[in-house]
Amino acid sequence: MRSSTLRVAWKDTAAHGVFIAHPDRVALVKDHPELFPSSGTADMVVCHTHLIADPLPLLAAPIVEHAFLTPKDGVSLEDLKNTLLRAQARLLEHKDICYGAVMGTIEERPDQLLILAGWKSLEVRACSSNKSGLT
Repeated sequence: MRSSTLRVAWKDTAAHGVFIAHPDRVALVKDHPELFPSSGTADMVVCHTHLIADPLPLLAAPIVEHAFLTPKDGVSLEDLKNTLLRAQARLLEHKDICYGAVMGTIEERPDQLLILAGWKSLEVRACSSNKSGLT
């Protein structure tokens, strides 16, 4: 089964709350029920991620990888962030295969990080992991 991702950018979490409380939201839900979990047309998981950089360049990639990472026992979230920053710098050396990567903290899952990475293709992504050790 193929899934879809809808990304909405908010100034901050409070701005999302203002949208939810706005009276025009009722009309939007009525006109576009497929976008809202109350429509019953889709299972939906919502998380609010604070990204450390602009994700727009990598969202232009044909393949966007979403990875939810939890540090292993004995590894701090800060150590995981530092490891990922080094990996991100390495990926930037390979713009021929990778559009970039960005990470962020997740409000609803404070023990995890979200990583977004843009790739030219699934094949390129698989090769980058298996052969060159980029990721």
